[in-house]
Amino acid sequence: MNIAFIYSSITIEKVNNRYYHNFLNDIISRYSQFGSLAVCVSMEEKNSSNLNEINFSSIKFIEVKKENNIRNRINRQHNRRAIKKVVEKCDLLIVHIPDSVGDMGARYAKKLRKPFLAVVIGCVWDSLWNHSWKGKLLATSAFFNMKRTVWEANYVIYVTCQFLQNRYPTAGKNIGCSDVVIEENNENICLKRKERFTYLNKSDKIKVATIGSLDVSYKGQRYIIRALKTLLQDGWNYHYYLIGGGEGKALLKLAKELGVEDHIHYLGVLKHSDINECLMSMDIYAQPSRQEGLPRAVVEAMNVGLPCIGSNVGGIPELLPQELIFDEGNVAGIVKLLEVTPCSWCKYVDYSFNKVKEYDSKILDNRRNDFFKMIVSEILKE
Repeated sequence: MNIAFIYSSITIEKVNNRYYHNFLNDIISRYSQFGSLAVCVSMEEKNSSNLNEINFSSIKFIEVKKENNIRNRINRQHNRRAIKKVVEKCDLLIVHIPDSVGDMGARYAKKLRKPFLAVVIGCVWDSLWNHSWKGKLLATSAFFNMKRTVWEANYVIYVTCQFLQNRYPTAGKNIGCSDVVIEENNENICLKRKERFTYLNKSDKIKVATIGSLDVSYKGQRYIIRALKTLLQDGWNYHYYLIGGGEGKALLKLAKELGVEDHIHYLGVLKHSDINECLMSMDIYAQPSRQEGLPRAVVEAMNVGLPCIGSNVGGIPELLPQELIFDEGNVAGIVKLLEVTPCSWCKYVDYSFNKVKEYDSKILDNRRNDFFKMIVSEILKE
């Protein structure tokens, strides 16, 4: 079976005809077991890379262009030719959306009567509306394009249990199954973390982390930075660790304006294997986003027993207890959650470690593989 996979919203790094990305290996391994795979992604030429090498020699990579700059028209013409060609040759199309190139592929699949699977990983409306004024202009049309893609899909996998299903219903066969991949950890992590919280004082260094691009406003790191000013004024010794790509100039400027720059730490892009180790050294994880699907970073943080706080958007409330949810952009709400006696976090260490068992890789892989086997069986019968 020939499978085409479109995921142009991510960018892989290309170094001397070798390809690198932090989590694409996991996704490719899911799909390649069911047939030969052509992967359509954006690429960036680099001299070197600190990301994980994509180690599937049999995979064919097809470059598609980003459609978010002044070269849109030229890029879109290139993408149309590339996507039409790959869809014509495939037996099954897989698109990860939101992604305008994925929407394009879905239209060609529909026209050519090729079955397609839509993997819904986020909300395009929330993403664009919270991005910029230009994003607001595009949000409505992109929202209805995505609704159409999901509705017309033969098969759909949602990464949430409720949120994306309610916003983007489908007429096709579907399941809810997170795309997160976590390492198995033992309960000693929880014991050590609870012991630390038991003896932690207000004046001790308390580490809060967020994973996400530093240059997109909808990740919401600025709300934690603003909260940090109040926390420091109130005598707390919080430090904020930012993990992710981008220069973060706006965040750095804000931190300097508020006088909290000495409590902000930029860790940059980490290999997936290093993220787990980094999170182990933190005390609390914060997801202050203005839009999310089901954030894999929160699940990864919970997997190492980190108490997590998050905004009331997307799939975040599906993961966290209600008392650890704050209204989107509510700095006072963040401060209130963090100004608690450190030992009170102990019960949320256990909550995180137990909740994350629902996202055990074996359970998710079995659910996803059963769905794929059903898809392949139906296609081969035709």
